[in-house]
Amino acid sequence: MLKSLEQASTSGASALRKARWILAAVLVALALAAASAVLYPRLTGVVAVIRVSGYILTSEDADYYTALIHRAYTDERVGAVVLVVDSFGGSADYVEQVYYSLKQLKTRKPVVAVAVNALSGGYYICAAADYIFAHPTSLVGSIGVIATAPPILIPSEAVLETGPYKLTAFSRLHFFSNLSRALDAFISAVQEGRGERLKASREELSRALVYLGSEALKLGLVDQLGSVEQAVEE
Repeated sequence: MLKSLEQASTSGASALRKARWILAAVLVALALAAASAVLYPRLTGVVAVIRVSGYILTSEDADYYTALIHRAYTDERVGAVVLVVDSFGGSADYVEQVYYSLKQLKTRKPVVAVAVNALSGGYYICAAADYIFAHPTSLVGSIGVIATAPPILIPSEAVLETGPYKLTAFSRLHFFSNLSRALDAFISAVQEGRGERLKASREELSRALVYLGSEALKLGLVDQLGSVEQAVEE
């Protein structure tokens, strides 16, 4: 009986020591977690920088940029996006994909563009931003569309078609009409994006001139002269 009591006492002491060790381990874990939260807080309000460089000529080019934009859109840590544009444009339909992705992003997070060189489609992309920076010597503008007219094909024994536009898809008359509509869409995007800040008339924009950053500022095509670092800070 005495032996049983001694065993029970020893067993109880062992259990108590074990419980104390478990409690100590839990307290240490909680302390480490608290210290970690202070020293390494979860990043929020991060400014993501997306660089658009070169021409946007293929679906792969468009997919690359839209994927980056979508990632910034869905990542809760990203509070704003700085878009650094050094591009002379590209294919209209692929440029528009990037433009509309940025418009969607803008509904959730501020988008600031830095126009290093933003010509044609490069500026089209910038037009989606809330605010546009440029360097004094940046090249900005060239708002317009370039396309190659369809060839004139004369039906013959070697060239047959079931409809007048089967080979060319449209006539030269339709071609110029489509070109005009593409220009209208471009200018409308600029007018919508810039709003009352835009000082240049539609006629001025349709001339497709290239402006230095300082000139673009006067015309309301950009908001401020500054650097990428300034854009990130603001």
